[in-house]
Amino acid sequence: MVKRYSYFKKVIKSNYRILLIIGFIFGCILNEELEISNIIEVLSVLSILGFILVPKLGLIIIFILLGVLRMMFENHLGIDHIAHHINKEAEVIATVISYPQIKNHEQILILKPSSINVEKEQIQIKRGYMQLKLSKYTKIEKGDLLKFVAYVEEPENFDGFDYVGHLKSQKIYALVKNPTIMDIKKSDSYIEAAILKVRNRVVNDINKSFPDPHAKLLAGMLIGTREQFSPQFANNLSITSTSHVVAVSGYNISLVSSSILRMSGYIHRRVLIFVSFLGLIFFLLLVGLDNLPAFRAGLMGFVMLLAMLIGRRGAGVFTLFLIAGLMHLQNPYIYNSLSFQLSFSATLGLILLSSKLKIQLERILKTKHSVEELSTTLSALIVTFPITFSSFGKITIYGLLANVLIAPMITYITFLGIVFVIVNIVSGRLAFVIKGLLWGLLETMVRIVDVIAGFPFADLSFDKNLLPISLMVILVTIVAVFELNFRKFSARND
Repeated sequence: MVKRYSYFKKVIKSNYRILLIIGFIFGCILNEELEISNIIEVLSVLSILGFILVPKLGLIIIFILLGVLRMMFENHLGIDHIAHHINKEAEVIATVISYPQIKNHEQILILKPSSINVEKEQIQIKRGYMQLKLSKYTKIEKGDLLKFVAYVEEPENFDGFDYVGHLKSQKIYALVKNPTIMDIKKSDSYIEAAILKVRNRVVNDINKSFPDPHAKLLAGMLIGTREQFSPQFANNLSITSTSHVVAVSGYNISLVSSSILRMSGYIHRRVLIFVSFLGLIFFLLLVGLDNLPAFRAGLMGFVMLLAMLIGRRGAGVFTLFLIAGLMHLQNPYIYNSLSFQLSFSATLGLILLSSKLKIQLERILKTKHSVEELSTTLSALIVTFPITFSSFGKITIYGLLANVLIAPMITYITFLGIVFVIVNIVSGRLAFVIKGLLWGLLETMVRIVDVIAGFPFADLSFDKNLLPISLMVILVTIVAVFELNFRKFSARND
Protein backbone atom coordinates (compact mmCIF):
# COMPACT_ATOMS: atom_id res chain seq x y z
CA MET A 1 0.00 0.00 0.00
CA VAL A 2 2.91 2.33 0.81
CA LYS A 3 4.41 1.64 -2.62
CA ARG A 4 1.13 2.49 -4.31
CA TYR A 5 0.87 5.74 -2.36
CA SER A 6 4.42 6.68 -3.37
CA TYR A 7 3.61 5.87 -6.99
CA PHE A 8 0.39 7.94 -6.76
CA LYS A 9 2.40 10.97 -5.55
CA LYS A 10 4.83 10.44 -8.42
CA VAL A 11 1.94 10.35 -10.92
CA ILE A 12 0.44 13.55 -9.48
CA LYS A 13 3.80 15.32 -9.60
CA SER A 14 4.51 14.29 -13.19
CA ASN A 15 1.01 15.31 -14.34
CA TYR A 16 0.78 18.63 -12.49
CA ARG A 17 0.17 20.59 -15.70
CA ILE A 18 -2.86 18.42 -16.44
CA LEU A 19 -4.25 19.16 -12.97
CA LEU A 20 -4.03 22.90 -13.72
CA ILE A 21 -6.09 22.42 -16.88
CA ILE A 22 -8.60 20.23 -15.02
CA GLY A 23 -8.85 22.99 -12.42
CA PHE A 24 -9.75 25.55 -15.10
CA ILE A 25 -12.41 23.26 -16.61
CA PHE A 26 -13.75 22.48 -13.14
CA GLY A 27 -14.04 26.22 -12.45
CA CYS A 28 -16.19 26.67 -15.58
CA ILE A 29 -18.50 23.85 -14.50
CA LEU A 30 -18.50 24.90 -10.82
CA ASN A 31 -19.73 28.41 -11.57
CA GLU A 32 -22.52 27.21 -13.85
CA GLU A 33 -23.80 24.12 -12.06
CA LEU A 34 -23.50 25.13 -8.39
CA GLU A 35 -24.95 28.29 -6.95
CA ILE A 36 -22.27 29.32 -4.46
CA SER A 37 -22.51 32.84 -3.10
CA ASN A 38 -19.30 34.90 -2.96
CA ILE A 39 -17.47 32.15 -4.89
CA ILE A 40 -14.71 34.54 -6.06
CA GLU A 41 -13.99 35.65 -2.50
CA VAL A 42 -13.97 32.05 -1.23
CA LEU A 43 -11.59 30.85 -3.95
CA SER A 44 -9.33 33.88 -3.47
CA VAL A 45 -8.94 33.13 0.25
CA LEU A 46 -8.39 29.41 -0.44
CA SER A 47 -5.72 30.20 -3.05
CA ILE A 48 -3.81 32.41 -0.57
CA LEU A 49 -3.98 29.68 2.10
CA GLY A 50 -2.93 27.14 -0.52
CA PHE A 51 0.12 29.17 -1.52
CA ILE A 52 1.15 29.42 2.16
CA LEU A 53 0.68 25.72 2.95
CA VAL A 54 1.17 23.94 -0.43
CA PRO A 55 2.17 26.34 -3.24
CA LYS A 56 1.16 23.95 -6.04
CA LEU A 57 -2.31 23.53 -4.51
CA GLY A 58 -2.65 27.31 -4.41
CA LEU A 59 -1.89 27.49 -8.14
CA ILE A 60 -4.53 24.86 -8.90
CA ILE A 61 -7.11 26.92 -6.99
CA ILE A 62 -6.05 29.99 -9.03
CA PHE A 63 -6.85 28.04 -12.20
CA ILE A 64 -10.24 27.09 -10.76
CA LEU A 65 -10.83 30.79 -10.12
CA LEU A 66 -9.86 31.58 -13.73
CA GLY A 67 -12.46 29.05 -14.91
CA VAL A 68 -15.11 30.73 -12.75
CA LEU A 69 -14.20 34.15 -14.15
CA ARG A 70 -14.30 32.83 -17.73
CA MET A 71 -17.84 31.52 -17.21
CA MET A 72 -18.90 34.81 -15.60
CA PHE A 73 -17.63 36.71 -18.63
CA GLU A 74 -19.52 34.36 -20.95
CA ASN A 75 -22.72 34.97 -18.99
CA HIS A 76 -22.34 38.74 -19.21
CA LEU A 77 -24.96 39.50 -21.84
CA GLY A 78 -24.25 43.02 -23.04
CA ILE A 79 -26.13 44.86 -25.76
CA ASP A 80 -23.74 43.39 -28.36
CA HIS A 81 -24.80 39.82 -27.42
CA ILE A 82 -27.68 38.23 -29.36
CA ALA A 83 -29.18 36.89 -26.11
CA HIS A 84 -29.85 40.50 -25.11
CA HIS A 85 -32.47 40.76 -27.89
CA ILE A 86 -34.55 37.57 -27.52
CA ASN A 87 -38.36 37.39 -27.40
CA LYS A 88 -38.66 40.27 -29.85
CA GLU A 89 -39.48 40.68 -33.52
CA ALA A 90 -36.48 42.06 -35.34
CA GLU A 91 -34.74 42.49 -38.67
CA VAL A 92 -31.54 40.44 -38.65
CA ILE A 93 -28.48 40.43 -40.88
CA ALA A 94 -26.48 37.21 -40.42
CA THR A 95 -24.04 34.87 -42.14
CA VAL A 96 -24.67 31.14 -42.47
CA ILE A 97 -21.72 29.38 -40.80
CA SER A 98 -22.89 25.77 -41.04
CA TYR A 99 -23.88 23.32 -43.72
CA PRO A 100 -27.64 22.64 -43.66
CA GLN A 101 -28.74 19.76 -41.45
CA ILE A 102 -31.85 18.15 -42.94
CA LYS A 103 -34.49 16.74 -40.58
CA ASN A 104 -37.80 15.60 -42.09
CA HIS A 105 -39.06 18.62 -44.08
CA GLU A 106 -36.87 21.16 -42.31
CA GLN A 107 -33.29 22.33 -42.58
CA ILE A 108 -31.38 23.60 -39.55
CA LEU A 109 -28.70 26.25 -39.94
CA ILE A 110 -26.38 28.07 -37.54
CA LEU A 111 -26.12 31.82 -38.14
CA LYS A 112 -23.60 34.38 -36.97
CA PRO A 113 -25.56 37.66 -36.69
CA SER A 114 -23.72 40.88 -37.51
CA SER A 115 -26.54 43.32 -36.75
CA ILE A 116 -30.11 43.41 -35.51
CA ASN A 117 -32.78 46.09 -35.91
CA VAL A 118 -35.18 46.23 -32.98
CA GLU A 119 -37.79 48.98 -32.81
CA LYS A 120 -35.96 50.94 -35.53
CA GLU A 121 -32.66 50.81 -33.62
CA GLN A 122 -29.74 49.22 -35.48
CA ILE A 123 -27.42 47.32 -33.10
CA GLN A 124 -24.13 45.62 -33.96
CA ILE A 125 -23.89 42.02 -32.68
CA LYS A 126 -20.47 40.65 -31.76
CA ARG A 127 -21.28 37.64 -29.56
CA GLY A 128 -23.60 34.65 -29.76
CA TYR A 129 -25.07 32.59 -32.62
CA MET A 130 -28.63 31.88 -33.76
CA GLN A 131 -30.28 28.69 -34.94
CA LEU A 132 -32.56 29.00 -37.97
CA LYS A 133 -35.20 26.45 -38.99
CA LEU A 134 -37.03 26.68 -42.29
CA SER A 135 -38.26 24.55 -45.19
CA LYS A 136 -35.62 22.27 -46.69
CA TYR A 137 -36.70 23.44 -50.13
CA THR A 138 -35.31 26.94 -49.54
CA LYS A 139 -31.90 26.96 -51.24
CA ILE A 140 -29.36 28.22 -48.69
CA GLU A 141 -25.68 27.33 -48.47
CA LYS A 142 -22.86 27.90 -46.05
CA GLY A 143 -21.35 31.38 -46.39
CA ASP A 144 -24.58 33.01 -47.61
CA LEU A 145 -25.49 36.41 -46.15
CA LEU A 146 -29.12 36.54 -44.98
CA LYS A 147 -31.37 39.49 -44.24
CA PHE A 148 -34.73 38.59 -42.73
CA VAL A 149 -37.52 39.64 -40.38
CA ALA A 150 -38.57 37.16 -37.69
CA TYR A 151 -39.46 36.67 -34.05
CA VAL A 152 -36.27 35.85 -32.11
CA GLU A 153 -37.11 33.22 -29.49
CA GLU A 154 -35.40 32.17 -26.28
CA PRO A 155 -34.51 28.43 -26.13
CA GLU A 156 -36.22 26.34 -23.44
CA ASN A 157 -35.54 22.93 -21.90
CA PHE A 158 -38.00 20.12 -22.53
CA ASP A 159 -38.71 16.57 -21.27
CA GLY A 160 -35.84 16.71 -18.79
CA PHE A 161 -33.34 17.48 -21.58
CA ASP A 162 -30.99 20.43 -21.04
CA TYR A 163 -31.66 21.89 -24.49
CA VAL A 164 -30.43 25.34 -23.44
CA GLY A 165 -27.08 23.91 -22.31
CA HIS A 166 -26.84 21.84 -25.48
CA LEU A 167 -27.28 24.93 -27.64
CA LYS A 168 -24.88 26.99 -25.54
CA SER A 169 -22.20 24.35 -26.17
CA GLN A 170 -22.46 25.55 -29.78
CA LYS A 171 -22.64 29.23 -28.71
CA ILE A 172 -26.32 29.35 -29.80
CA TYR A 173 -28.48 31.65 -27.67
CA ALA A 174 -31.47 32.42 -29.91
CA LEU A 175 -33.91 30.55 -32.16
CA VAL A 176 -35.59 31.67 -35.36
CA LYS A 177 -38.17 29.73 -37.35
CA ASN A 178 -39.69 30.47 -40.76
CA PRO A 179 -38.80 34.17 -41.27
CA THR A 180 -41.49 36.22 -42.98
CA ILE A 181 -39.12 38.16 -45.24
CA MET A 182 -35.75 36.90 -46.45
CA ASP A 183 -33.06 38.18 -48.81
CA ILE A 184 -30.19 35.84 -49.69
CA LYS A 185 -26.81 37.04 -50.93
CA LYS A 186 -24.39 34.35 -52.07
CA SER A 187 -20.90 34.15 -50.59
CA ASP A 188 -18.10 35.73 -52.67
CA SER A 189 -15.34 33.57 -51.11
CA TYR A 190 -13.61 31.54 -53.84
CA ILE A 191 -12.10 29.09 -51.34
CA GLU A 192 -15.44 28.45 -49.66
CA ALA A 193 -17.10 28.08 -53.06
CA ALA A 194 -14.48 25.54 -54.17
CA ILE A 195 -14.86 23.47 -50.98
CA LEU A 196 -18.65 23.63 -51.27
CA LYS A 197 -18.46 22.47 -54.90
CA VAL A 198 -16.31 19.46 -53.95
CA ARG A 199 -18.56 18.62 -51.01
CA ASN A 200 -21.77 18.82 -53.07
CA ARG A 201 -20.21 16.70 -55.82
CA VAL A 202 -19.26 14.02 -53.28
CA VAL A 203 -22.74 13.98 -51.71
CA ASN A 204 -24.53 13.92 -55.09
CA ASP A 205 -22.35 11.09 -56.45
CA ILE A 206 -22.93 9.03 -53.31
CA ASN A 207 -26.70 9.63 -53.31
CA LYS A 208 -26.96 8.68 -57.01
CA SER A 209 -24.89 5.51 -56.55
CA PHE A 210 -26.26 4.01 -53.33
CA PRO A 211 -29.67 3.50 -51.70
CA ASP A 212 -30.57 4.55 -48.16
CA PRO A 213 -29.34 4.01 -45.52
CA HIS A 214 -26.13 3.05 -47.35
CA ALA A 215 -25.70 6.49 -48.94
CA LYS A 216 -26.18 8.34 -45.64
CA LEU A 217 -23.78 5.98 -43.88
CA LEU A 218 -21.05 6.55 -46.48
CA ALA A 219 -21.53 10.31 -46.68
CA GLY A 220 -21.50 10.58 -42.90
CA MET A 221 -18.29 8.55 -42.62
CA LEU A 222 -16.49 10.46 -45.38
CA ILE A 223 -17.47 14.10 -44.91
CA GLY A 224 -19.55 14.26 -41.76
CA THR A 225 -22.97 14.96 -43.26
CA ARG A 226 -25.71 14.84 -40.65
CA GLU A 227 -28.70 13.60 -42.61
CA GLN A 228 -31.52 11.87 -40.79
CA PHE A 229 -31.91 8.09 -40.94
CA SER A 230 -35.24 6.31 -40.76
CA PRO A 231 -36.48 6.09 -37.13
CA GLN A 232 -36.03 2.29 -37.15
CA PHE A 233 -32.43 2.28 -38.39
CA ALA A 234 -31.47 5.21 -36.14
CA ASN A 235 -32.83 3.24 -33.17
CA ASN A 236 -30.90 0.15 -34.25
CA LEU A 237 -27.68 2.17 -34.36
CA SER A 238 -28.38 3.38 -30.83
CA ILE A 239 -29.20 -0.12 -29.52
CA THR A 240 -25.94 -1.55 -30.92
CA SER A 241 -23.76 1.42 -29.82
CA THR A 242 -22.73 2.03 -33.43
CA SER A 243 -24.04 5.59 -33.86
CA HIS A 244 -20.40 6.76 -33.77
CA VAL A 245 -19.98 5.24 -37.26
CA VAL A 246 -21.70 8.25 -38.83
CA ALA A 247 -20.75 10.80 -36.15
CA VAL A 248 -17.16 11.28 -37.43
CA SER A 249 -15.84 10.48 -33.96
CA GLY A 250 -12.32 10.42 -32.62
CA TYR A 251 -12.78 6.65 -32.44
CA ASN A 252 -13.35 6.38 -36.20
CA ILE A 253 -10.42 8.66 -37.00
CA SER A 254 -8.12 6.67 -34.72
CA LEU A 255 -9.17 3.42 -36.45
CA VAL A 256 -8.29 4.84 -39.87
CA SER A 257 -5.04 6.38 -38.61
CA SER A 258 -3.92 3.15 -36.94
CA SER A 259 -4.70 1.26 -40.17
CA ILE A 260 -2.51 3.67 -42.15
CA LEU A 261 0.31 3.20 -39.65
CA ARG A 262 0.21 -0.57 -40.11
CA MET A 263 1.90 0.03 -43.48
CA SER A 264 4.99 1.18 -41.59
CA GLY A 265 6.69 -2.07 -42.60
CA TYR A 266 6.66 -0.85 -46.19
CA ILE A 267 6.74 2.96 -45.75
CA HIS A 268 8.60 4.91 -43.05
CA ARG A 269 6.36 5.47 -40.01
CA ARG A 270 7.03 9.22 -39.82
CA VAL A 271 6.02 9.60 -43.48
CA LEU A 272 2.74 7.82 -42.78
CA ILE A 273 2.06 10.03 -39.75
CA PHE A 274 2.63 13.20 -41.78
CA VAL A 275 0.36 11.82 -44.54
CA SER A 276 -2.29 11.25 -41.86
CA PHE A 277 -1.84 14.85 -40.65
CA LEU A 278 -2.41 16.19 -44.18
CA GLY A 279 -5.42 13.90 -44.62
CA LEU A 280 -6.94 15.20 -41.39
CA ILE A 281 -6.44 18.83 -42.45
CA PHE A 282 -8.17 18.17 -45.80
CA PHE A 283 -10.93 16.27 -43.99
CA LEU A 284 -11.60 19.19 -41.60
CA LEU A 285 -11.81 21.64 -44.50
CA LEU A 286 -14.23 19.35 -46.31
CA VAL A 287 -16.59 18.69 -43.39
CA GLY A 288 -16.42 22.34 -42.34
CA LEU A 289 -15.04 23.78 -39.12
CA ASP A 290 -18.65 24.52 -38.14
CA ASN A 291 -19.28 20.78 -37.79
CA LEU A 292 -18.25 20.79 -34.15
CA PRO A 293 -18.34 17.00 -33.58
CA ALA A 294 -16.14 16.46 -36.65
CA PHE A 295 -13.87 19.37 -35.70
CA ARG A 296 -13.40 18.01 -32.18
CA ALA A 297 -12.82 14.52 -33.55
CA GLY A 298 -10.20 15.96 -35.90
CA LEU A 299 -8.42 17.65 -33.01
CA MET A 300 -8.49 14.42 -31.04
CA GLY A 301 -7.04 12.68 -34.10
CA PHE A 302 -4.20 15.21 -34.14
CA VAL A 303 -3.51 14.34 -30.50
CA MET A 304 -3.32 10.62 -31.29
CA LEU A 305 -0.95 11.23 -34.20
CA LEU A 306 1.20 13.61 -32.15
CA ALA A 307 1.55 11.00 -29.41
CA MET A 308 2.58 8.43 -32.03
CA LEU A 309 5.01 10.85 -33.70
CA ILE A 310 6.97 11.71 -30.57
CA GLY A 311 6.52 8.27 -29.05
CA ARG A 312 5.34 9.57 -25.68
CA ARG A 313 1.96 8.55 -24.34
CA GLY A 314 2.17 11.18 -21.56
CA ALA A 315 2.65 13.96 -24.11
CA GLY A 316 -0.45 12.73 -25.92
CA VAL A 317 -2.51 12.85 -22.71
CA PHE A 318 -1.29 16.36 -21.87
CA THR A 319 -2.01 17.60 -25.40
CA LEU A 320 -5.51 16.09 -25.20
CA PHE A 321 -6.24 17.94 -21.94
CA LEU A 322 -4.66 21.11 -23.34
CA ILE A 323 -7.05 21.02 -26.31
CA ALA A 324 -9.97 20.43 -23.92
CA GLY A 325 -8.83 23.44 -21.86
CA LEU A 326 -8.53 25.64 -24.97
CA MET A 327 -12.01 24.57 -26.06
CA HIS A 328 -13.38 25.67 -22.68
CA LEU A 329 -11.46 28.94 -22.98
CA GLN A 330 -13.17 29.55 -26.32
CA ASN A 331 -16.57 28.34 -25.06
CA PRO A 332 -16.90 27.38 -21.36
CA TYR A 333 -20.20 25.60 -22.09
CA ILE A 334 -18.47 22.98 -24.26
CA TYR A 335 -18.62 20.47 -21.40
CA ASN A 336 -22.37 20.24 -22.07
CA SER A 337 -21.75 18.79 -25.52
CA LEU A 338 -22.31 15.04 -25.63
CA SER A 339 -20.13 14.74 -28.75
CA PHE A 340 -17.26 16.49 -26.93
CA GLN A 341 -17.63 14.18 -23.94
CA LEU A 342 -17.61 11.09 -26.16
CA SER A 343 -14.73 12.20 -28.41
CA PHE A 344 -12.60 13.25 -25.44
CA SER A 345 -13.24 10.12 -23.37
CA ALA A 346 -12.84 7.74 -26.33
CA THR A 347 -9.51 9.30 -27.30
CA LEU A 348 -8.30 9.27 -23.68
CA GLY A 349 -9.29 5.61 -23.42
CA LEU A 350 -7.46 4.76 -26.63
CA ILE A 351 -4.29 6.45 -25.36
CA LEU A 352 -4.34 5.06 -21.80
CA LEU A 353 -6.18 1.74 -22.03
CA SER A 354 -5.96 0.26 -25.52
CA SER A 355 -2.35 -0.96 -25.39
CA LYS A 356 -2.86 -2.48 -21.92
CA LEU A 357 -6.01 -4.29 -22.99
CA LYS A 358 -4.19 -5.55 -26.07
CA ILE A 359 -1.52 -7.20 -23.90
CA GLN A 360 -4.10 -8.77 -21.59
CA LEU A 361 -6.25 -10.01 -24.49
CA GLU A 362 -3.24 -11.58 -26.22
CA ARG A 363 -2.51 -13.48 -23.00
CA ILE A 364 -6.13 -14.63 -22.59
CA LEU A 365 -6.89 -15.44 -26.24
CA LYS A 366 -3.39 -16.83 -27.01
CA THR A 367 -3.40 -15.05 -30.37
CA LYS A 368 -2.55 -11.69 -31.90
CA HIS A 369 -5.11 -11.98 -34.70
CA SER A 370 -7.68 -9.12 -34.62
CA VAL A 371 -6.66 -8.33 -31.03
CA GLU A 372 -5.78 -4.73 -31.89
CA GLU A 373 -9.28 -4.01 -33.25
CA LEU A 374 -10.82 -5.74 -30.22
CA SER A 375 -8.72 -3.78 -27.71
CA THR A 376 -9.40 -0.48 -29.50
CA THR A 377 -13.14 -1.11 -29.56
CA LEU A 378 -13.30 -2.38 -25.98
CA SER A 379 -11.30 0.55 -24.55
CA ALA A 380 -13.56 3.07 -26.32
CA LEU A 381 -16.72 1.31 -25.11
CA ILE A 382 -15.49 1.07 -21.51
CA VAL A 383 -14.61 4.74 -21.11
CA THR A 384 -17.68 6.03 -22.95
CA PHE A 385 -20.16 3.73 -21.16
CA PRO A 386 -20.65 6.03 -18.12
CA ILE A 387 -21.51 8.92 -20.48
CA THR A 388 -23.90 7.01 -22.72
CA PHE A 389 -25.56 5.26 -19.79
CA SER A 390 -26.10 8.45 -17.76
CA SER A 391 -27.37 10.25 -20.89
CA PHE A 392 -29.69 7.57 -22.32
CA GLY A 393 -30.13 5.01 -19.52
CA LYS A 394 -29.30 2.11 -21.84
CA ILE A 395 -27.04 -0.91 -21.48
CA THR A 396 -26.17 -2.25 -24.93
CA ILE A 397 -25.36 -5.88 -24.17
CA TYR A 398 -24.28 -6.65 -27.71
CA GLY A 399 -22.52 -3.34 -28.35
CA LEU A 400 -19.07 -4.91 -28.14
CA LEU A 401 -20.02 -7.68 -30.57
CA ALA A 402 -21.48 -5.19 -33.07
CA ASN A 403 -18.48 -2.89 -32.87
CA VAL A 404 -15.94 -5.71 -33.17
CA LEU A 405 -17.70 -6.95 -36.32
CA ILE A 406 -18.02 -3.46 -37.80
CA ALA A 407 -14.66 -1.95 -36.81
CA PRO A 408 -12.55 -3.65 -39.52
CA MET A 409 -15.04 -2.52 -42.19
CA ILE A 410 -14.83 1.16 -41.21
CA THR A 411 -11.28 1.43 -42.52
CA TYR A 412 -12.02 -0.36 -45.80
CA ILE A 413 -15.22 1.63 -46.37
CA THR A 414 -13.39 4.89 -45.72
CA PHE A 415 -10.53 4.09 -48.12
CA LEU A 416 -12.77 2.61 -50.81
CA GLY A 417 -15.17 5.55 -50.44
CA ILE A 418 -12.36 8.04 -51.07
CA VAL A 419 -11.13 6.03 -54.08
CA PHE A 420 -14.71 5.72 -55.42
CA VAL A 421 -15.32 9.47 -55.21
CA ILE A 422 -12.04 10.27 -57.01
CA VAL A 423 -12.37 7.57 -59.71
CA ASN A 424 -16.06 8.35 -60.31
CA ILE A 425 -15.10 11.89 -61.33
CA VAL A 426 -12.81 10.44 -64.02
CA SER A 427 -14.91 7.51 -65.19
CA GLY A 428 -18.23 6.16 -63.98
CA ARG A 429 -17.55 2.78 -65.59
CA LEU A 430 -14.20 2.44 -63.87
CA ALA A 431 -15.85 3.23 -60.53
CA PHE A 432 -18.47 0.49 -61.03
CA VAL A 433 -16.30 -2.29 -59.55
CA ILE A 434 -15.39 -0.16 -56.51
CA LYS A 435 -19.08 0.69 -56.12
CA GLY A 436 -19.92 -3.03 -55.95
CA LEU A 437 -17.34 -3.67 -53.24
CA LEU A 438 -18.52 -0.62 -51.30
CA TRP A 439 -22.16 -1.66 -51.51
CA GLY A 440 -21.24 -5.12 -50.24
CA LEU A 441 -19.43 -3.70 -47.20
CA LEU A 442 -22.17 -1.17 -46.45
CA GLU A 443 -24.87 -3.83 -46.85
CA THR A 444 -22.98 -6.12 -44.47
CA MET A 445 -22.72 -3.29 -41.94
CA VAL A 446 -26.46 -2.51 -42.20
CA ARG A 447 -27.35 -6.19 -41.80
CA ILE A 448 -25.10 -6.60 -38.75
CA VAL A 449 -26.75 -3.59 -37.09
CA ASP A 450 -30.29 -4.75 -37.91
CA VAL A 451 -29.73 -8.37 -36.88
CA ILE A 452 -27.94 -7.65 -33.59
CA ALA A 453 -30.53 -4.99 -32.68
CA GLY A 454 -33.13 -7.76 -32.88
CA PHE A 455 -31.34 -10.04 -30.40
CA PRO A 456 -33.15 -10.78 -27.10
CA PHE A 457 -32.59 -8.12 -24.42
CA ALA A 458 -30.64 -5.98 -26.93
CA ASP A 459 -32.25 -2.83 -25.60
CA LEU A 460 -32.17 -2.68 -21.80
CA SER A 461 -33.36 0.71 -20.56
CA PHE A 462 -33.24 2.15 -17.05
CA ASP A 463 -34.62 5.37 -15.62
CA LYS A 464 -33.33 5.24 -12.02
CA ASN A 465 -29.92 5.39 -10.32
CA LEU A 466 -28.13 6.26 -13.57
CA LEU A 467 -25.56 8.60 -12.04
CA PRO A 468 -24.34 6.32 -9.19
CA ILE A 469 -23.80 3.43 -11.62
CA SER A 470 -21.94 5.69 -14.06
CA LEU A 471 -19.73 7.07 -11.28
CA MET A 472 -19.00 3.55 -10.06
CA VAL A 473 -17.86 2.50 -13.55
CA ILE A 474 -15.65 5.60 -13.78
CA LEU A 475 -14.08 4.81 -10.40
CA VAL A 476 -13.48 1.15 -11.28
CA THR A 477 -11.90 2.15 -14.62
CA ILE A 478 -9.59 4.69 -12.95
CA VAL A 479 -8.51 2.16 -10.31
CA ALA A 480 -7.93 -0.51 -12.98
CA VAL A 481 -5.78 1.79 -15.14
CA PHE A 482 -3.84 2.93 -12.06
CA GLU A 483 -3.23 -0.66 -10.97
CA LEU A 484 -2.03 -1.73 -14.43
CA ASN A 485 0.34 1.24 -14.59
CA PHE A 486 1.59 0.56 -11.06
CA ARG A 487 2.35 -3.08 -11.82
CA LYS A 488 4.17 -2.13 -15.01
CA PHE A 489 6.16 0.51 -13.06
CA SER A 490 6.99 -1.98 -10.29
CA ALA A 491 8.11 -4.67 -12.75
CA ARG A 492 10.37 -2.17 -14.49
CA ASN A 493 11.99 -0.99 -11.25
CA ASP A 494 12.34 -4.31 -9.37
